[in-house]
Amino acid sequence: TQTVQQAKEMTLAGNRSLAEQNLLLQPQLDLQKNELTKRYRLLQELFEAYQLRKSTLGGGCYNMWLLRFE
Repeated sequence: TQTVQQAKEMTLAGNRSLAEQNLLLQPQLDLQKNELTKRYRLLQELFEAYQLRKSTLGGGCYNMWLLRFE
């Protein structure tokens, strides 16, 4: 039973160490999640603007517009 108790204590110590590491990384994770959210919103806005331009310019005009940027 002593071996089982030692294994249990080692497991608890390992879990505690991992939890502490996770807590240290949490602020960085939160910042990166916020940055990702901002970028995704920007992507949505740009895609909506693209869709609007595409629909208002029409196929032929839009293709000519694209050629200017190649």
